[in-house]
Amino acid sequence: MEPVYLVTKVRQKLATDSRVGLTDVMVHIPEAGHVVVSGFVSTREQQEAISQALREMPEVVKISNRTHVRETRPTHHSEIIGKGKPGGSP
Repeated sequence: MEPVYLVTKVRQKLATDSRVGLTDVMVHIPEAGHVVVSGFVSTREQQEAISQALREMPEVVKISNRTHVRETRPTHHSEIIGKGKPGGSP
C-alpha cells in the first residue's frame, strides 16, 4: 500500500472514530505498515484510543503513538456569573 494512501486512511479513521475524533495530529509512514502519530490530544483516554483505533486497521502492522496530552491549567481569575440583573443592577 502506498504511504500517501495509508496516511489518508489513517487520518480518516482518526477523524471518524467516535473514541478519537481528531483531525489535527501528524501522521507519518516511515516504512510499509508502520504508522507514526504525533501531536497533542486532550485526554489520556483519547491518546489510548488512537492506538486502539489503529490496531483495527489491517494495513497497520506497527504503531508509534507519539502524542502528548495537553495539560490544561486552571486560571487564577474568578468570574461571577448570574449575579445581578442586566444593565449592572444588583
